[in-house]
Amino acid sequence: MPNPLGNSALGGGLRLLSTAVFAASLLPTQVVAQDAASAQQSDQRVIEEVIVSVRYREESLQSVPSAVTAFDTNALENVVAMDFQDLSRPTPNVNIQQVNQFPNAAAVHIRGIGDQRIESTEEPRAGISIDGLFFTRPGSSNIDFFDIASVQILRGPTGVNFGKNSLAGGMAVQTIQPSGELSGKVDVNIGNYGREEYRFAVDSPKIADWAFRLSYLYKQYDGHFRNRFDGTPKGAFGTPLPFTLPVDKKLGAEDVSSGRLQALWTPSEKIDLRLIYNWSRDKSDPTPGDTDSDDGSDPRFPIQLACAIAFGCPEPDDGPYRLGRDYYSRSDIDQDAFTGILNWDFGGVALTAIAGYIETDDVFLNDFDQTEFFFFPTSRDQTHDQSSLEVRFTNSDDSGPLDWVVGAFYMEQEHELTQNFPTLGPSADYATQEATSQALFGQVIYAINDRLNLTAGLRYTEEEKDFYRDPGIFLPDLTYDPATHLTYSEARKLARQDLTGDIVSDLNTDHVDYKLALDYQLGDNAMVYGQVATGFKAGEFGARASSPQTALPTDDEEALSFEIGLKSEWWDNRLRLNLAAFWANYENLQFGVFVPSANLTGQETLNQNVGEATTAGLELDLSVSLTERFTLNFNAGYLDAEYDEFCADLNGARPYDSPPTSPCGRVTDLGDGTFLVDEDQSDLELSRAPEYNYHISGEYDLPLPENWGGFVALLSYSYSDEYFSDGAFNHPKGETGGFGTWDGSVAWTSSSGALRASVWGKNLSDEEEISGLTPTANFFNQRFWFPPRTYGVNLSYSFE
Repeated sequence: MPNPLGNSALGGGLRLLSTAVFAASLLPTQVVAQDAASAQQSDQRVIEEVIVSVRYREESLQSVPSAVTAFDTNALENVVAMDFQDLSRPTPNVNIQQVNQFPNAAAVHIRGIGDQRIESTEEPRAGISIDGLFFTRPGSSNIDFFDIASVQILRGPTGVNFGKNSLAGGMAVQTIQPSGELSGKVDVNIGNYGREEYRFAVDSPKIADWAFRLSYLYKQYDGHFRNRFDGTPKGAFGTPLPFTLPVDKKLGAEDVSSGRLQALWTPSEKIDLRLIYNWSRDKSDPTPGDTDSDDGSDPRFPIQLACAIAFGCPEPDDGPYRLGRDYYSRSDIDQDAFTGILNWDFGGVALTAIAGYIETDDVFLNDFDQTEFFFFPTSRDQTHDQSSLEVRFTNSDDSGPLDWVVGAFYMEQEHELTQNFPTLGPSADYATQEATSQALFGQVIYAINDRLNLTAGLRYTEEEKDFYRDPGIFLPDLTYDPATHLTYSEARKLARQDLTGDIVSDLNTDHVDYKLALDYQLGDNAMVYGQVATGFKAGEFGARASSPQTALPTDDEEALSFEIGLKSEWWDNRLRLNLAAFWANYENLQFGVFVPSANLTGQETLNQNVGEATTAGLELDLSVSLTERFTLNFNAGYLDAEYDEFCADLNGARPYDSPPTSPCGRVTDLGDGTFLVDEDQSDLELSRAPEYNYHISGEYDLPLPENWGGFVALLSYSYSDEYFSDGAFNHPKGETGGFGTWDGSVAWTSSSGALRASVWGKNLSDEEEISGLTPTANFFNQRFWFPPRTYGVNLSYSFE
C-alpha cells in the first residue's frame, strides 16, 4: 500500500490546514474586537445552520468530523435541482450523471471512485438511501427531487454508517413527513422542448393520532433529439431490408408519474410510526446517442463492424442532437416501495426500526448500435425484489459525555434478467441472482473534555450470493417484432431445459469496517478534525459474461481513507469556511468491459478485478454573506487519482499457437483454444476523475417596496477539468470536460410566502459536449451528449 504522507496533495493539504488552524486560533480575540461592529451589523444576513444525520443523530453540519455537503428544501429549490445530477456541480469532487442510455439510473463518482454500470449484479460504490431504506441497484436510483426535505452527500468511505457498497461515499435522502396540519403545495414547471411537469403535495389535519400526506408528480418532455431515419431499415452495406418500422421523429422523451402516500402515527411523545408507500411508472425513452465508431486509424482501436459494414463510419456530421434511430425506443419501468419507520423512546434508550420492500420491473427496447444499420437492436426484460430490516438502539439522554448506537441489518434480494438479440444468432440470454446481506454495527461519540471529542465505529458484514446464467439461448423465430421476444419468465424455463454451457456459482464473504475520528473545538465557531475510515463492496458476478472464467465472482473491493479538515464560521456567522484534505487507497477494484467473444452474440462483458488505485485531494466549501442582500458561494475540489496497479485483459479472448504468459497477472484458458491474458494498464486514468473542479454562485435579493414580496436572482458557473467518460479504456473519443456551464434563475415570492414564480435556465451558453462513451467490443462506440440549453417557468402555490 502506498504511503499517504508521501503524497504531494496531502502534504499541500496539511500546509493549507495548518494555516487555517492558526487563523482559527485567533478567533476569540477577533470576536472580541468585532463586538462593537456586530451591534451595528445585527441586520446582516447570516449563513443558516444546516442539520444533518450522517452519524445516526441530528446535529449541525459544522459538528460532523467528515466532509459532508447538504441541501435542504430551499437550497434544492434555489438551484432548480430536479435529480441527483443537479447536485454534482455544487459538490466538490463529485461527478453524478445518468448511466448513458438509462435516464433513471445514476452513475455516481465521489473522489474519483464510482461506477457507471447498470446490471443489478453490479452494485454501486456509493450508497443511496431514501428515508433510511437502502437502494442496492443503480436502476431507478436517479429520483425526482420533489417533496424532499434534505439530501446529504458524504464524501469518502463510510462503511460504518452507510454499510455495504459505500466505499466511495454515501447519499441520504429524507422526504418531507406529514405535519398533522391541513396544508399543501402545487407546483407547475413549463419549459422548452415540450417540458410539462405537475406536482402537488397535501397534508391532512390530524385525525386521532394519525396524520397523512400525499404527494404526486407527473412530467413529460418531448426530447431534444431529432431522428433522421426514414423508416426503412438497412442491412450490411446499405441493403434495404424487407420490412418497415414506425419511427419517432422526436427522441429522448420523458413520461413519468410517481407518488408518495404517508401515514404518521404518534400515540405519545415517546412513540411514532411512519408508513410510506412510493410508486413510480416511467415510460421514458432510453436516452439516445449517436455513434463514433473506430475506423482503424488509431492502432489501439481496430476497425469496428459498424464502420466495416458501411464502407466507412456511418455517422453524418449534422450535430449532436440529430441521429439515426432505426429501432423502437421504449422503456416501461414500474417500481413500488414500502417503508415502515418506528421510533420508540423507552427513557434513556431509544429504538429505531426501519423495514422496507422494493419491487422493480422494467422493459427496455433500444437501438444499441446508434446507427441507421439494423445491426444491434436489443430488448431487456428484468425484475428485482429486495426486502430489508434495520434495528438500532441509541441513548436518548444527551446530558452525559457519551452518545452511542448499536444495531443490526438484514437484507435479501432476487434478480432476473433476459436480453433478446434478433440480429445476433438470433438469440437471448438469461441471468438470475439471489443474495443476502447481514451486519452488526456500533458507534460511540465520547466528549473527552469540553473541546475534544472521539468518534469510533465498527461494522461486521456477511454476504452470500447464488448466481446462475445461460449465456446463449438460440431462438430461430426471434425477429425485430417485440412480440417474439422472451420475457424473463419465459427465458427462465428455456434456460433450465439444457444446462450445457450454463454458469452456476456462489459467493460467501465477510468484512469488518471501522471508523475512528477526533475533533477539537478551537472556539465557539471553529473545529478541526482527523479521521480514518474504511469501506467495502462484496465480490460480484458478470450478468453478461459467457463462461465461468469471465463471470467469476470477483474479490471484494476494499477502501482505506485518511481525512483531515477544518469547519469554521466567521464574521458573526456571515462566513462559513470548510476545508478537507484526504488520501484513500482502493484494492481489488472491479470493472466490466465489453470485449469480442465466440458466443452467439459475438461479444460479452468481462467482469474482473483490475488492481489498486490511490486518490488524494483537497476540498473547499465557502459561503459568505457580503451584504444583507448578496450571498456568494464557492466550492472547489482538487483530485490526484491514479492506478497503482492495473493488470487486466481489455481486448478479449484470442487464440495463441502456444500457451501465453502474462507480464503482471493471470492467463485464463477458456478451453476453446483462446486465452485471456492480463496486461499492464497502470498508465491509464480513472474514469470520471477530473483533476480539479469548481462552482461559484451568487444570490442577490432585489429590493422591492413593502408588501410587494421578495425578488431573488441566482447565477452560477461550474467548471470541470478534462476526464475520460468511457470506463476503463481511456478512449480519446470519450474524453470530455474542460468546459464550463452557466445556470441561473430569477424568482419572485409573495410577501406571505404562499406564491412563488421563477424563470430558470440551465447550460445558458448552450455548450455541446460529450457526456459519455460506451465502447462495445469490436462492434461500435455509443456516444452520448449533455443536454443543450434548457429553460422554463415555474409557478408554485403553498397553503396552510
